[in-house]
Amino acid sequence: MMMQMVVAHGGRCAEFVVFGDDITDGGRDDLEKITKIAREMVISPQNSRLGLTSLTKRVGHVDRPDSPDGELIRYRWDDPHVIPANMTLEVSELFTRELTRYIEETEELAMNGLTNNRHILDMITKELLEKSRITGLEVEEKIKGLSPVMFEDFVKPFQMDLEQDGPLPHNDKLRYKPLDIYPAPLHRC
Repeated sequence: MMMQMVVAHGGRCAEFVVFGDDITDGGRDDLEKITKIAREMVISPQNSRLGLTSLTKRVGHVDRPDSPDGELIRYRWDDPHVIPANMTLEVSELFTRELTRYIEETEELAMNGLTNNRHILDMITKELLEKSRITGLEVEEKIKGLSPVMFEDFVKPFQMDLEQDGPLPHNDKLRYKPLDIYPAPLHRC
C-alpha cells in the first residue's frame, strides 16, 4: 500500500522537482487517493503503532471510523464538528498525526526516487513538452538503457527461496504424496 501512495505522489513530486513551487492543481485526485490509502493504513489492525487493535489497548473501545459496508467515511477525523465514531478529539488527533506521517514518508520516498533518477525525469519532461502526450510503452522503451535507480524491495524479506533447503519441504516435496492405503486384513473370530 505504501508503494501505491509513492506512485500517486509521483506526478506532483515530478512537477516540484522540474518546475519548483509552480505546481498545477492537476494532482487533486492523486491526493484524495493518497489520503484514502493512508486512512486505511492507519486504522488497519496490522498497523502496530496505531491500528484499531493497538488503539483499543491504549484508549479503550473505539468504533471503527467507517461505514458498515467497509467504505471509509471521508474527511471525518480531522473535522472537530463531525465525529461519527465514538472517539474523543485526542484519539482523532492520534489518527491525524499517524495519517500525516504516512503521507509525508511516502512523499519523501517519491521525491528521493525522482531526484535519484533525475536524468530519466528530464528526458521524459523534454519528450512531454515536445509531444504533450506519451504512452507508458514509449517511456518504457526510452528508459531501457538508462539504468534507473530502483527503490528498496519492501517485500523481499518476506519471500522464500523455494530452491534452497531449509526448515520447510521444497520442490518435489511440496507436492502431495500418494497415501499408502492397504485394505485391512479380515479378522475372523
